[in-house]
Amino acid sequence: MAVVLQVSFPGDCQTLSISGKSVPLEEILATIKSQAGVVFFYEGSVLRHAKPVTIDCKNVTLETALNEVFKSQPFTWVKEDKTVTIFKRPIQKILAEPVLQNPETRGISNFEICFS
Repeated sequence: MAVVLQVSFPGDCQTLSISGKSVPLEEILATIKSQAGVVFFYEGSVLRHAKPVTIDCKNVTLETALNEVFKSQPFTWVKEDKTVTIFKRPIQKILAEPVLQNPETRGISNFEICFS
């Protein structure tokens, strides 16, 4: 299921001002939508894992505001024209080389630490 929010876009060089403490992500997106006129596109279940947002941005670009909003979220975003698509961040895998080089854990092999 996808949710689409849409309003007309007033201009490309607009700046945004957003501030709030522990605000639900959906409210932040509504504020951005009303100020910038972008369309948000995302799967309905994606925002279930959203964390409250604390933000204080004044006269910033849309891209700067979105980077600030999503920096602590398990999501990322892509903007194309007037559409901002929100999706889950891919799980990052790193090989635990320092652990494998430790003499106490040398017998451990082929494991990965995964985090999102």
